[in-house]
Amino acid sequence: MGEVMVFCLTWIIGLAMMLFLLYFVSKHNLWFRKYGLTLFIVFLVIGFSVYFWGYFWGFAVDDSSLLHAIGSLFLALFSSGRIMVMELDIGSTKASENIELYRAIYGVVMFSAMVLLAVMVVANIGGGIMGRLRLLFLRTIGSRHNVYLIYGVSQESVFLVKDIHKKDPNGTILVLCGRDEYADDTEDRKHLENDIYRYGAFKLSFALERRNLFLLKIASRCRKHSYIICMHSKRWKNIKLLNEICQAEDKKIPDRLHLYVLSERERIRRIAENNIYQKWDIHWEDPEELAARQLILSKEYLTVFPKSDNILGRVERDFNLAVIGWSGTAEELCRYLIPGVQTAGMHIRIQLFGAEAAEKTAYFQVSNPALGQAVQLDLCREEPDTKEFYEYFIHTSHCPDGIFFTGTDAAKNMELALRLDDILQRYQKKVPLFVKEKNISEDSGILKTEGLAGFGCQEQIYSYDILINEKLDGMAKAVHCFYKQYYGEQGDENTFWKTASIYEKFSSRAMAVHIPWKVCAAGYVIVSGLPDGSYEQDLEKNPVLVENLSIGEHLRWEASLFCEGWKSGTPEQMPPGSNKDPKKLLHTCLVPWEKLPEVGRYYDTDYQYLDTHLVKSIGHILKTAGYAMKKEE
Repeated sequence: MGEVMVFCLTWIIGLAMMLFLLYFVSKHNLWFRKYGLTLFIVFLVIGFSVYFWGYFWGFAVDDSSLLHAIGSLFLALFSSGRIMVMELDIGSTKASENIELYRAIYGVVMFSAMVLLAVMVVANIGGGIMGRLRLLFLRTIGSRHNVYLIYGVSQESVFLVKDIHKKDPNGTILVLCGRDEYADDTEDRKHLENDIYRYGAFKLSFALERRNLFLLKIASRCRKHSYIICMHSKRWKNIKLLNEICQAEDKKIPDRLHLYVLSERERIRRIAENNIYQKWDIHWEDPEELAARQLILSKEYLTVFPKSDNILGRVERDFNLAVIGWSGTAEELCRYLIPGVQTAGMHIRIQLFGAEAAEKTAYFQVSNPALGQAVQLDLCREEPDTKEFYEYFIHTSHCPDGIFFTGTDAAKNMELALRLDDILQRYQKKVPLFVKEKNISEDSGILKTEGLAGFGCQEQIYSYDILINEKLDGMAKAVHCFYKQYYGEQGDENTFWKTASIYEKFSSRAMAVHIPWKVCAAGYVIVSGLPDGSYEQDLEKNPVLVENLSIGEHLRWEASLFCEGWKSGTPEQMPPGSNKDPKKLLHTCLVPWEKLPEVGRYYDTDYQYLDTHLVKSIGHILKTAGYAMKKEE
């Protein structure tokens, strides 16, 4: 009976050790890949010592000589090689095999070397096996750290995996690939998969009909946050996966689950208000919009603000910008530039160069019929990189306040920007230039050297700080919370944000993205830390500053809706009790500042006071988001 118990106990211990090793290796595979060879060499050296001791003392005689030691040395070197092939040869050491301590040391060394050798092989070439092991443990025991589930194998997902591992090294990253996509395997794809594995993620193939179930299972087991990031290059597949997740039968929405979906603006606009998405924390992301947003939130963009003309939050002059080359990024950039400039009460004029711009901007202009109330769009005939083009910037008396190179060809953007910068410098004209890039390259260093600002690099867009932990959402949540509490609702920013509609999230983000510009108009900068109350004191002393910033906020809000196709409407055109009709894109408050009281009387709301109250609460909003305002010196 005792022997049976010992046998069973041995098997249980062995099984437990195997499970622990599998779990440990799947969790720390990068560590093993980095230090596995070093550890294996250490155990080879230890193994050599064990063999040498066994050969030397196992065959020792009274008159053992130096020749015996040398022979034992070479035999030990030879036997150490047997560790590489897992060959058990303890019997060759003769008498030493009967010593219990020697047998224990020998067993530990052989076992450790065997495990390390297997781990090295699996860690370097067994990405699929490791992914399955990690998935098994995630579904069984969960995780105490964040889990990232990325759908789609592409260069963009490689950038994201690399940055997530850098910012959250304890997190688990799984890159998902449908089994039907193996037919598309190419050399480039294999290189991408190797890069993904090298940067700390596991590639995992799955059946399409079961993927929603195991994704939700993993999320429910995660004790921290779980992120499902749909970034397949075929954007319709992202929407398909999202629908399968949101429509899963008998589902319980896991706490702390966040869904990120990359798609095109028009597709998002059509489907985002679907009822099946309302209970989920879904982040709709357009890569072109991310590129534009990255620039708008950058310190470099604030350099175009005309501080010398700013008088108490208002700039009494036209603001001229030039956009060279039209693309999705250019369109999204215009949607940000136009409202942002209104914050300081300026009239904005945007010049578009080339015949191509006239053709490609047709939809943008026609789909936003009230756009003319917010911006003057001028189509210039000068083709980029022609004599007339350069002469225009040389001889014009109204040089743009900023020039944006946003064509689809990043190399041409770079070349044209450097040429125009050279021309402008020769004629002592200093204009901020912003260049849309694709990847960080040697040219990026040239841009910085020449004082030009690059933006839109894939390495920067597909990153942890932009996609997952972007500060914009922190400020947008604070803005949305401000409005909710203003209307008397109870709750915190996260609770309000979860139940916010797409329109409310759009409005809050549109406000948040221009807070740095508004803060600049007030003569302040955004910093980390706690507010000192100086902003509120300035507002109390300067009622004109309050009024100018309030008018600027109303103009910004109007322009942001005009850029989304909205128009002004009368109360009779609206649904009962509402001041807007999101389906018809009509809003009663899209009127000049002076006419807001008239609209407010109809709805028994002081809309001017709401803008003024928002301006006075910017310090509180930034504090909620973890920032403060500091007087600019």
